[in-house]
Amino acid sequence: WAEIECVQQCMESPEKAEAVFRSEFMSKPEWLYDRCLFVVDGKRDKGLYLYSSGPGLCKTSSMACARNLFIDNGIPAILTNVEEIVEAFLGSYEMFETYCDVDVLIVDDIGIQDPKELMPSNMGKINTALYELVNKRMLQRDKPTLFTSNFTIKELLDRGYKPQTVDRIRGIVGDYIMKISGSSIR
Repeated sequence: WAEIECVQQCMESPEKAEAVFRSEFMSKPEWLYDRCLFVVDGKRDKGLYLYSSGPGLCKTSSMACARNLFIDNGIPAILTNVEEIVEAFLGSYEMFETYCDVDVLIVDDIGIQDPKELMPSNMGKINTALYELVNKRMLQRDKPTLFTSNFTIKELLDRGYKPQTVDRIRGIVGDYIMKISGSSIR
């Protein structure tokens, strides 16, 4: 409930996003807010990988508030997910390039797809789309990408992600890997 309330507050009143972000989520790891301000201040060297061992720990809400904080400070930011990235990669070159070019991209719930339920060709499309996206953002455009997940970066390999894709994700987030612990608030 708190997660939905925060997202609604951030969406309905963007000028309050920073205060909501700080008060609701920074009682957890304080440096997430500082990391976002680092990007806002124009020091855009790397991204962020925010994970927990399960759902309901405000990762998506934190990133929704972060996106609004970026936008409020004049930095274009998009919050999306792997499915939308793959759809754009396969169908809309223009949208895929938007994901590649936006100043800050937030990819929510990476690894949530169950590889046992996907056909190998679908997992291949996910790997190819993410590899291309991260590669372009990291090497060609030098733009931060933030991720949320219920899995560690290493566990993405067990979820069907290729080592090359995982290596690129690790490269774009650098040392900015943060685990949120606790039990679900839902």
